Amino acid sequence: MSKEFKFDVVIGNPPYQDNNISDTNKAPSIYPYFIDEAYKVGRIVELIHPARFLFNAGDTSKKWNKKMLMDPHLKVSYY
Repeated sequence: MSKEFKFDVVIGNPPYQDNNISDTNKAPSIYPYFIDEAYKVGRIVELIHPARFLFNAGDTSKKWNKKMLMDPHLKVSYY
């Protein structure tokens, strides 16, 4: 039995990076996955996370960065 859950507000501080899984010191970002999932279940989403996407930088995909920058509902309340 599957139920769909919806919340009025999602507030959080998702993990920023996965465990380092390679020989380099670079750990992949995972916060975009948490942001996308929070948008699916919440009417209002307030999260603390890196703001690299504001400059189209970091290891998040350029497609995801653009999606975030073009979202009319996204508001940066503090940078």
